[in-house]
Amino acid sequence: MGFCASRAGRSKFDCLHRCTLVRAGQNSAQAFSCYLVLLFLIGLRFRAGQTTMPCLHKALSVACRLKMTLRKILNKPLLLTMTLTLFACSRTIIGLTKERIEVKKTVFKIQAPTGDKKVNTTIGGHGLWFTIIYPDSSFIYYTSDWAFVTPNNNNYKTIGFNPPPGGITSDSTISGQQSDGRFWKEIFYWTESQKRGYWIGYKNVPQDKVGLFDKSLLTLSR
Repeated sequence: MGFCASRAGRSKFDCLHRCTLVRAGQNSAQAFSCYLVLLFLIGLRFRAGQTTMPCLHKALSVACRLKMTLRKILNKPLLLTMTLTLFACSRTIIGLTKERIEVKKTVFKIQAPTGDKKVNTTIGGHGLWFTIIYPDSSFIYYTSDWAFVTPNNNNYKTIGFNPPPGGITSDSTISGQQSDGRFWKEIFYWTESQKRGYWIGYKNVPQDKVGLFDKSLLTLSR
């Protein structure tokens, strides 16, 4: 009799313990989902070009309002996590289109401003080139060929920039306005381990498209 009572007690205890673990797991999953929602919203605000504090404040406000609604509608934290992750990873910035450019077996990925465009690629003796050209003459370029000047070389003097002897050996960004009123920008990325770098920039960009081209330059990957 005592054995049966003890066994029944342990069964109830085990059941209670399992239920507690299940609830804890569900709460953890829900907490993680809410945290992911918050990060996702912050990411959207950053992509929209907002500064850190307004971005965080608005994201927190929206996340708090959506918390209960999301749990009632979906009530599946793991599904919510997967959905948001896939959506965040696949999202293209508004106004940009994903491009895949292959130069000498090197694949570049970039989100370029949407519209009619022509992609040119060049294999130089000391590096790789590609350009994305638009009908209004604005274009984006990439080059790792240090033997030739970049397309914006003639714009350096407009801001008083003179490349140091031996070339640039640290990350840098320069930009300005051309004599025709359009805008240019050039970013140089230096890789210390390889003792070399590459340039990415744009030229002949109208003022109303500068923001879009700025975002595009930051999406390059390879």
